[in-house]
Amino acid sequence: MVQRPGNYHLLRPRGDACKSEVENHQDQNFEQAETDSNRLLHLGKTGALWNQAFRSHQEQNPGCNGSLTWNLATEERRGLATRMGLKCGVCPFTSKRHNLFTEVETSAPGRKPASLNYSLQVGLSQTPLGNDGMRKILLSTNTPAPSRKSLQKTSNKVLAKIETLNTADMSRRCRQLVDVNTIRGQESPQSIDVQCDGMYNNPLYSGVGETPFQPATQTVYSVAENVTAKHQIIKLITKNKICSKHGHLRDAASANHSCSPGECGANLPMQHTIGDEFTWAREGMAELLCEDGIEVKGVTTDPDSSAGRAADSLFKDGLYKVKPVHYLDTRHLSESIRKSIKRDEKLLQVMPCRTKAEKTKLLHNFALDAVDRCTAEINQAYDMYAGDGHKMKNKLSYAVDAIVQCYMGDHALCRKHSLVCNGGIVNWVSKSTYLGSTFEIPHSSENEDLLRACISKRLSPAVLDKTIKNSNSQKVESFNRTLRRSLPRNVTFTRNFAGRAHSAAHSSNNGPGDSIRSLCAGVGCAIPSGGSNAMGMVGPATEPLCFAVVSLLVHFMRLQDEVGVVDAKLLMAQMADLQVSTWKLKYIPGEVSELKIGQTAVRFNSDSPFPLYPGETLPDAPRFLKNEPDLTNAIKPLPVIKANYAIRLIANIDFEDAQGQHMAGEKWQLEGPLTYKPQPEAEIEGIISPLVINQGESLRLKAIQEFKDRFGNKHVTGEEWMINQPGAYLPDVYEEVVSLEKCVTLTPNNGIVLKASQTMLDSQGVKRIAGEQWLLTGVETDHYFPEIGVEVVSEETIKVLWKGQYCVIKDVVDRHGKPQLGKRELRVGPCSFFLHPGETLENGAVQKVHILGEDDAIVLQAEEEYKDTMFKGKRRRPGDVWMLRGPQEYVPPIEVNVIKTRMAQKSLSELKNCHSGTSKPVPYSDGVTVVIVKKGHTAKFVDSNGQQGELLNFSVADKSASMLATLSDKTKHSKIVEGKTFLVRNFILKGGKITMSSKTSIMGKPSLEIPDEIRTSAVQLILPPSPEKKVAEVHTAPLRSICSVKGQVIKNEATRTVRVSGSETTIRTITIEENSSTIEITLWRELAELAINIGDTLQITHCLLNEWQGTKALNTTRNTTIQEIQPLEANVSGTVQALSLTETSWEVCLKEDNKEQYRDIVIEKDMMQNALSHIDEACLLTEEELENVLINRIPFKLQAVMMGSRILNLQLGILPAQQIPHPQFEIME
Repeated sequence: MVQRPGNYHLLRPRGDACKSEVENHQDQNFEQAETDSNRLLHLGKTGALWNQAFRSHQEQNPGCNGSLTWNLATEERRGLATRMGLKCGVCPFTSKRHNLFTEVETSAPGRKPASLNYSLQVGLSQTPLGNDGMRKILLSTNTPAPSRKSLQKTSNKVLAKIETLNTADMSRRCRQLVDVNTIRGQESPQSIDVQCDGMYNNPLYSGVGETPFQPATQTVYSVAENVTAKHQIIKLITKNKICSKHGHLRDAASANHSCSPGECGANLPMQHTIGDEFTWAREGMAELLCEDGIEVKGVTTDPDSSAGRAADSLFKDGLYKVKPVHYLDTRHLSESIRKSIKRDEKLLQVMPCRTKAEKTKLLHNFALDAVDRCTAEINQAYDMYAGDGHKMKNKLSYAVDAIVQCYMGDHALCRKHSLVCNGGIVNWVSKSTYLGSTFEIPHSSENEDLLRACISKRLSPAVLDKTIKNSNSQKVESFNRTLRRSLPRNVTFTRNFAGRAHSAAHSSNNGPGDSIRSLCAGVGCAIPSGGSNAMGMVGPATEPLCFAVVSLLVHFMRLQDEVGVVDAKLLMAQMADLQVSTWKLKYIPGEVSELKIGQTAVRFNSDSPFPLYPGETLPDAPRFLKNEPDLTNAIKPLPVIKANYAIRLIANIDFEDAQGQHMAGEKWQLEGPLTYKPQPEAEIEGIISPLVINQGESLRLKAIQEFKDRFGNKHVTGEEWMINQPGAYLPDVYEEVVSLEKCVTLTPNNGIVLKASQTMLDSQGVKRIAGEQWLLTGVETDHYFPEIGVEVVSEETIKVLWKGQYCVIKDVVDRHGKPQLGKRELRVGPCSFFLHPGETLENGAVQKVHILGEDDAIVLQAEEEYKDTMFKGKRRRPGDVWMLRGPQEYVPPIEVNVIKTRMAQKSLSELKNCHSGTSKPVPYSDGVTVVIVKKGHTAKFVDSNGQQGELLNFSVADKSASMLATLSDKTKHSKIVEGKTFLVRNFILKGGKITMSSKTSIMGKPSLEIPDEIRTSAVQLILPPSPEKKVAEVHTAPLRSICSVKGQVIKNEATRTVRVSGSETTIRTITIEENSSTIEITLWRELAELAINIGDTLQITHCLLNEWQGTKALNTTRNTTIQEIQPLEANVSGTVQALSLTETSWEVCLKEDNKEQYRDIVIEKDMMQNALSHIDEACLLTEEELENVLINRIPFKLQAVMMGSRILNLQLGILPAQQIPHPQFEIME
């Protein structure tokens, strides 16, 4: 055989035969060390491996007595999970390798991931630890740690799923809020109040003086609802400047950043301001509107937040129907007011202390006490008037005067107007923690004005309007602290920053235990229930979402007719007049009066005129003797008591009158009609009005002390009883009116649930045990009057099952009224019944019979063993799954669970393709599922019968396409809500548009997620964008056209008021310039109040072009937005007309070339010095001499390059000094 080069191969023995002794010794040491290490193994999988290995070992080598050990040489690790087999220490037996872990079920091809690795990333997302920290913990426990690359890849997958899961969870909570508002009876259930706040990975102001950029690179902006007491997080906006591969994200089109969004966490360019709360808040609210159909009607934020302007901008753009209201956080506002009071130098001077240190300390305590007093008044008013803003402001307007007088030592007004100070000896100041009981500010008009200004900072109407909801942002601030658990300051998560933020939000909404279980199940590694791990994660029971009907308490104010003033003139006479008076006086002029100290007397009209003896005073007019006109305060009308009314009196001393003997402190009342003459021995406590008991009402009374009522019945203290007799009832002195209650009318269609608060016999004569509940319907009685010891728990309406309906009753009550816990009962319509106490409907509602069409099917699963009568008595076992096909009606038995229903529908793109070639109307009776994206305007029309109607235009979309739609049935306009998903049947396709009428069926369906580009196209069908034009192009554009412009403000007029449609409207006119072209823009309403300065460069959208007196100008519209942009460089040239030197700069008045207007320019001293550097003599002059020289050379040329109001380059038209005599300069021709 011919041997050729390259055909020779060196063969070596396999396995350990080729290893040296040193290598074999190293392998033995490695195996021994690995034997002493730890692994995370699945107990069930491990047990199955050992059992199979034992059997296989005995079958292959029956006589071998060797022990089985782990075959570490064949171990395969997958993150924390491991795949291993066993080997015998004596014989050559080795088992097959087994997965000692569970796998995540995926639809993708290839090896399935271990659920252990997914669960690890779920847990890490809610801790401050990262992948490196987890590796250190595992290595310290002698457990092989996964590689950094493996952990990072797994975290990328898991946290992306967590972000999706939390987004869906927040959308579900948004739908629950709509349900809550619907049950509460709100006109617009989609409108909610929210609170907002942002958090940054570094404080925004920590880099002042260190870096020109904001030090924060990541931010999370959270939005929480203010509808329920839970204040759940419903929207997150995450912004990240850091790319995990290319450092900072400089620009979206930068060559240094080429990774796709799927593998990069950065979504914000480096030059963008990360503290732009306006943009983040607007983005979050816009997503709530577009994705969940939620419209924000009230925003509660810090006073320095711009979230209120963000919500207002959405309203101006036409996205919101109602203008949102910006409410201030009450805690931050109170703290700001406290600091302003503490820094008030004028208040410091009036503090009742001697030294400045004592005054400063007392002012600090006074600031704390004043804020607490205002907060307490607001809280009491909020509770008293149930949040009624008008009543609260009316009441608190009087409380301001009461608080001012209270701090000045006069507590009389507190008794009438204050809600937290009774005005007695024990008042607010005496109980204050910060002020002493003797605290009193000296009384003067100046001090009163100071205190009123201080209190008005919190209780003025303008401030109350901003805090009328009495809400704060505590929830979002507490959520920021929860974020620090998942996003600590010492660790920067560049790739999975958003996923960790969403994991923290999910934990905040669901609780730590429920969140972990839910997220693990969502990513495919569910934690089995009932185990020790599941028990360890059980936290406080989550309160279920309860819906309650809000009952309105109607207060009836009974007004008493004003009584006429009795003519009882009180006349003061001089001593000379008294001598000739016919009154027989015991007083001798010039001698001492005989006074009865401490006694009082009452004078009437019959006693007039009468003198005021020396020593006598008028209690109600103490300043009368000081020549102050307060005499009218002492003259009072006689109380006139009408029929069915009474006047209640209290004795000051022991005395006897026509009614008998009275003891001091005794109360009695005189019933009308009568005119009561006041007695000095008795004090009037008040006029008692009668209570009218109408037919069907009962009056609940309570005995204040033991007495006999007018009917002769004896009552003990605290006893309650009912008065059911219709008519006017006047409560006795020792009767307290508890409430006026109405009887409940019972019909065959309603009933009430009663509960016994004590053991008693009810109105039907049945003995009830305390705590027992029972149902009372119209079968037992027509009317139910309230009873003592019985409370009405709720009203029940009869449940009616029509044909095609069914329900399942849980915990059925038997005929003896005893609940059968755990028992279920199926009821099929038509039938009617009441739910007894303890009975509930399964799934919370009546269900419809499943009607299956010819192409429909339903998937069923047996929960209990039963005999299926539809399949010839087939025995179904628990867990059996089968499918039932139509056409037929199906009512599932209580042993069967409906898994899913399958029905055939078409998409919008299919509808377009099917009927794209025809313009004729095509009726379509099958269903199509769409999302209402954007509502448009309504237009009036006249139908074929000559009747007027309203046509609603809106856009709809699904996952495939978007279309325009119209609805002519006005009764169904309320169903069209943005963000809602509907199944629409029986409509007409005409010209690529869906036409709905009264025959169209619109039924709600679960929320449908649609792509952003399709949602955007649907919005543009209703609201097209505004085209941007140059200022020069605007002058040639047609009138009434809409456009957007940008330019620099060169003229800014003052705001003025014009009358539009009968109301005063604020406007302001500005002039902008772009490339030497100018145009006037009139700013209307809120836009006129914006802070706009000359030199600002603005971009203004959606402006309307009008013409006034031959000049075209722009006007803002409700969709207009104004945004300040980066100014452009501009060349300015002209002649200097005047100049002035200040301490820091030169001020120059310039007349620009080819323009009639003048312009003021501020030039820094250094810039002016550089412009004169070519003149040698300029440096020899002082600034005053230089100013005089330049003024003498006016006018002279000036050229400058400017960016806004800042000068970048400056040139002056002045010749060098050698061509002119010193110190004068010649003007350049």
